[in-house]
Amino acid sequence: MRNEMAVLRSNFPLILTLVLSGCYGPSQDFEVGSDLWLKSNPEWVMSGSTATQVRKRVTVAVLDGGVDYNHPRIRGQLQSFPADITQTGRTYGIGFDLMGGPFDFFPHYSVLNPENGIDTSDTLQVRDHATHVAGLATLGNPEIGLLPVRVLPIPEGPSSGQDSIDLLLNEKSKVEFAIEAVNHVGRGVKIACLHGAQVLNLSLGISFNDFSSEGRQTVQESLESGIVRTVRQDCENSLLVVAAGNESREMTDVSFSIPVTLEEKNILGVGALKSKALSRTAYYSNQGRYVDIYIQGTHVNSSVPGTEEEPDQRASLTGTSMATPLISHLAARILLILPALAPEEVRALILNTAVLTELELEQPPVDESGVNSVPALPLKRMGLVASFARALRVAREISVADDARKVVLAREFLKAPFEHGHSPF
Repeated sequence: MRNEMAVLRSNFPLILTLVLSGCYGPSQDFEVGSDLWLKSNPEWVMSGSTATQVRKRVTVAVLDGGVDYNHPRIRGQLQSFPADITQTGRTYGIGFDLMGGPFDFFPHYSVLNPENGIDTSDTLQVRDHATHVAGLATLGNPEIGLLPVRVLPIPEGPSSGQDSIDLLLNEKSKVEFAIEAVNHVGRGVKIACLHGAQVLNLSLGISFNDFSSEGRQTVQESLESGIVRTVRQDCENSLLVVAAGNESREMTDVSFSIPVTLEEKNILGVGALKSKALSRTAYYSNQGRYVDIYIQGTHVNSSVPGTEEEPDQRASLTGTSMATPLISHLAARILLILPALAPEEVRALILNTAVLTELELEQPPVDESGVNSVPALPLKRMGLVASFARALRVAREISVADDARKVVLAREFLKAPFEHGHSPF
């Protein structure tokens, strides 16, 4: 088992926020069957198994980086479907790769430099992250299918190879990249929804806190024609569970990170708590009216890419990225019990069974000079802490209730106490 992984970069734990960690990368549009295509697509060890041919009852799409689909804790969750052998060279698919060709159903595991074939996944921090998130979203439940949709790193950008938008001092370049990122993630959301994912996990964010008002307006217009339109037209049957972000900010109309700040009825924004004690918000977690629910995000154990000798690797990672798939898993578990629920009803049940708690802010770290460089957040605030036990108990109660009792329970638990973007806490 590999040692616990250090994930703090500067003062921010990992969310795979596009502006903070590896967001640029080489295009992976390799010719099908070429050496680089084969290298980035190692043979799937379960290819001859019938396990993944059985349709899962609930499918969770993980929009992220490369997933280790050979991992013992993940391979049994992969939801396969027929693929066009003339386009992919394969008769089945287990996901989609927006960094591959337009018909490349088999998701690349590695991020390769097309000039020399060197694997840059570790540098971009995408492979550990995606595998860890996928493990938490499914947690080995045999009825939950995994649909990997690789959207990271963004293959194009005004300065390919850089891993932080903050290095791009020209706002015009920042806006150009932001629009590309929005459209790229929007395509991933559409693919996931159109292929039947009832839950979409987005442990990612595109942050525009330092943009001018004109820059924000330009990006907003792209949002309306990209992600927002997709969510409204193609995702009416899907719940989008989205990380709040790790910038220690109070999210407002000026300080925001998308998609968590999109005010759509089927979005559930997730903030992070420090531990299972469930009474302290993690110092890095964004807060405010776009954060609907909190759950542990610090030192969460899950799968990470293994080796041929030791495939079952696990490690501890930190961030709202880790809190988010726990809520995605809860949503999937609810749908296993109550498959007819609409996304807004699943969201409502999670919120209505959460525990209203007075949360204290974790003491943020200080740098070598003793200065706390984290933006100021309220030392105390009320917040909803997710309760797996209460949510699943109520779901089971609804499932066996008679019609009259179902009406009562629906009125109490299936109408949200507030819409996304309007949390009173």
